[in-house]
Amino acid sequence: KALAEQGIERAVICGHSYGTALVAYALNRDGGRRLRGTVLLDPIATLLHHSTTTREFVYRPISGLADAVADYLFKRELWTSLAVSRSLVFHEASFFLEDCSARRPTLVAVGAEDAIVAADAIAERFGTWQSRLSGVRVLRMEGIGHGGWIEDDPAQGDRLVAAVRNLRGEVANLGRL
Repeated sequence: KALAEQGIERAVICGHSYGTALVAYALNRDGGRRLRGTVLLDPIATLLHHSTTTREFVYRPISGLADAVADYLFKRELWTSLAVSRSLVFHEASFFLEDCSARRPTLVAVGAEDAIVAADAIAERFGTWQSRLSGVRVLRMEGIGHGGWIEDDPAQGDRLVAAVRNLRGEVANLGRL
């Protein structure tokens, strides 16, 4: 509805971490009308059924000051806790390979050292030739963790920007068909 109110006919939707669950909600409600491409960064939505995602977010022990700050700001903060533990509708927030289509290209980007999202499991599921035929591209960013593309490694950030630009170009070309 918001896109229609702004006069936007086609859009690429992007989410990071918990935001990928919100992307899945939006895609389920859009029905392919306006959302023509998807970018999932460190996507929990692709692995809500995977034990690593829940274990690392909810039960990971604190091992230093950086972990303590992240735990307080992102995991134990009241509204985040409520959203994850009481408001997350798992069956609507999950993003599966079967949700993908070559008519709506998808970029899945994950840091290889991500402690919350299992990069190997994403590569195994979304990095196959079958997923490529379904319009999925996987970008595995070596040497960085969850959200590490923001500031940990500028070269990985540049790779991510290039991959998003490629996806945007692919979406634009599909719109001309």
